[in-house]
Amino acid sequence: MTLVRRRHFGMGHGIGRSGDLEEVQPKAAGSSVLAKLASAFLKDALRIAGVTRVTGCFLVPMATGMTLTLCLLSLRKQRPQARYVLFPRVDQKSCFKSISTAGYEAVVVENYRSGDELSTDLDALEKEVERLGASSIVCVLSITSCFAPRSPDDIVRIATLCRNKDIPHIINNAYGVQSSKCMHLINEAARLGRVDAFVQSTDKNFLVPVGGAIVAGFDKDLLHKISTAYPGRASATVGVDVLITLLSLGVKGWKKLLEQRKEHFSTLRAQLEEVAAKHGERVLHTPKNNISIGMTLSGVKEEDLTRLGSMLFLRNVSGTRVITTRDLKTIANTTFIGKKEKRMVTLQVLDNLDEPLNWTKSPVPLSPDQQELTVAGTDPQRGWSLSGRSHVAVDVKKLPDVKWPTIPDWSPRILRSLSLTTLLGSSSSNTSVSMGRMHAPGKGISQSALPYRRSVPTWLKLSSEDVKEQIFKLAKKGLTPSQIGVILRDSHGVAQVRFVTGNKILRILKAKGLAPDIPEDLYQLIKKAVAIRKHLERNRKDKDSKFRLILVESRIHRLARYYKKKAVLPPNWKYESSTASALVA
Repeated sequence: MTLVRRRHFGMGHGIGRSGDLEEVQPKAAGSSVLAKLASAFLKDALRIAGVTRVTGCFLVPMATGMTLTLCLLSLRKQRPQARYVLFPRVDQKSCFKSISTAGYEAVVVENYRSGDELSTDLDALEKEVERLGASSIVCVLSITSCFAPRSPDDIVRIATLCRNKDIPHIINNAYGVQSSKCMHLINEAARLGRVDAFVQSTDKNFLVPVGGAIVAGFDKDLLHKISTAYPGRASATVGVDVLITLLSLGVKGWKKLLEQRKEHFSTLRAQLEEVAAKHGERVLHTPKNNISIGMTLSGVKEEDLTRLGSMLFLRNVSGTRVITTRDLKTIANTTFIGKKEKRMVTLQVLDNLDEPLNWTKSPVPLSPDQQELTVAGTDPQRGWSLSGRSHVAVDVKKLPDVKWPTIPDWSPRILRSLSLTTLLGSSSSNTSVSMGRMHAPGKGISQSALPYRRSVPTWLKLSSEDVKEQIFKLAKKGLTPSQIGVILRDSHGVAQVRFVTGNKILRILKAKGLAPDIPEDLYQLIKKAVAIRKHLERNRKDKDSKFRLILVESRIHRLARYYKKKAVLPPNWKYESSTASALVA
C-alpha cells in the first residue's frame, strides 16, 4: 500500500468529474490543479513545436486509438444520420479499429504511387464525397505520421475540401509533434481549411510510458464537447508524468530535443545510405516523410523473410515485422488487398522505454568493417545508441541466396539473452565481473544465459585465430575484456569465446601481454569512487554521496585484499584516493 501511495504521490481521486474530463473536482484539488497545469504546458509545447494557432488541448488517459474513438463518438450528436468515415489508406490496425469501435463504417480511399512514395489520392477522396453525400459522412480521418513508403496525407487540401463540403476533419498526429513538418501542415490546414481536432500520443512525443493521448484543436467549444463525451472520472497518472517531464525539460530543453531529433534522423538516414550503397541497395526517396526511412533489400530469399525479424532482433533491432503485401488482411470485416508487385519489410528500432525523441549519438564512429546491412549503428559499440522507435521500411525486390544460421545451433535461452543487450550505450562501462559481485548489495550473478550446446555453431565462419585477432585488435583500442566479449557476441556472432578458442578472453590477453593492469571489477569500482569524489568537490553538502563513497571504497579495499591474496595484484599495491584518478585516466 505504501508503494502504491508513493507512486501516485498520495493522489488517488483522479481527474475530472462524472461528465467532463476537464471539470475541476472540489474533492481532489491537487489532481485538478495538476491536470490544468499539464494542459496549459502542453498547449505551449504544441505551439513551440509548430502549431501556433492551437487554442486548447486536454489529456486523455487512453492511447491514440481509443482517443480517436472518443473524438468520433463526440461527433454523433452533431451528425446523427452520418455513418461513414473517409479513411485514406494507412495499414495500421489501431487507426482503422478506432472507426469500427465507434460504430461507424470506414470507407477506405486507396493511395497513388509517386516515385517511391504512396500519397493521398485527392481525386478519389472527392469522388467518395460525391458518391456518399456530405451529410452521410461523419468525418475525414487523415494522418500525418506514417511508415515509409507512405507519405503524410495532404491535409491542407483535405482541410480545404472539408471546409467547402462542411465535413468534420480529424487528424491522427500520433508521432507528429516531434516533426516540424507535420506540425506546420496542421497549422496551415487550420488556416486555410477545416480541422476539428488533432490527436497525438504522449509516449511517442513526450518521453512518458504508454497510456495517454492529447486532443488539441482550434475551437474550444468543440474540445469541450469531446471532453464531455468521456464517461466517468479518469486516472491522473498520465498528467502527472507529462507535467514532470515538461517541468524537467523547460522551454530550452524541449526545443533542444526537437532539434536533436531532426539532426539524428538526418544522420541515421545518411548512415543507412552508406550501408545500402555498400551492398548495392538504395534508400527510398520519400522526401515528405521525415518520421520513417525506407531501404531496398535484395539479399533475402522469399522463404527467409519471416526469419529476417529474428536475425535483426539479435542485433538489437527489436520490434521488427515482416509484411508481405501479397497477403490479404482482414480488419473489422474489411479486407485489405496488397499490391502484387511489392513486398515490404517494416523494421522498427525499439527501446523498452519507447521514446522516439530520446535518441542519443555515441562518439564512437562506425568503421567500414562494422557497417552491416542489418541497420546502421544500433549497437553502442558501433556508433549509435537509439532509445526510442524509428521506422525503416525495406523494399524486397531480388531474392538471391543468403546463408542464415540454423536454429538448432541456438537455444531459446541464448536467443533471449542476446536480445536483452541494452541500447543505451552504458552497459559496457558499468560492467562489474568476477569477485566484484561479492561486495555488491544484491550479491547476485548478472550474466547472459549460456547456450546448451558447447560446440562451435555450424554457421560460424570465424576460426579460432580470427577470433583471437579480433580480441587483440579491440584490446589495443583500450576496450576491457567484458566489452570485447559483448562486441564479439553482438557483431560477430561469437556467443562464447572459450567454445571457439578453448580459452577465456582474459587468459588470451595475458598470453599476449595485453591484459589490463588492474582487474576489471576493481577498475570499475575505482572509477566509480573517482566520479563520486569529483561530485563531492562541487557538492560538499551531499551527505548521501559521502555515505556511498564510504561503501564503494570499502568494497575496493576488500577486493584488493582478495586479489593480493590470489597474486593477481602485487603485495605492495595500495589504493590511495589522492592518486586514484591516475589509475582510471
